[in-house]
Amino acid sequence: MIVKKRKTNNQTEIIVLSLNNVQITIKFLKLLYSSPEDFDLIMIDNGSSDQTPDILRQFADQYDNMTLVLNDENTGVIGGRNQGYEISESMTAKSKYMMFLDNDQFIEPGC
Repeated sequence: MIVKKRKTNNQTEIIVLSLNNVQITIKFLKLLYSSPEDFDLIMIDNGSSDQTPDILRQFADQYDNMTLVLNDENTGVIGGRNQGYEISESMTAKSKYMMFLDNDQFIEPGC
């Protein structure tokens, strides 16, 4: 279920998967958003059963460059990435670059 679609169109799109581990997801998002927001984020939660969906909703409310998808069940890595790709392709304005990450892969400032 898509909870929110982004409102911006940057050159780089990041598709990120998460499944539980709320503290790791918070760390990931704080590091990601510590850089300039010159990216668009498609965040796919693969059926987390902890507080991750609530935290993701808070971040989605705060940032216009985030599309949030909350799946009821785990679609697996490939299923989640394909879902993110399909959402990206359905957007009217497309990004020039695309990057796939998981919530435990941390972006360094300036990346």
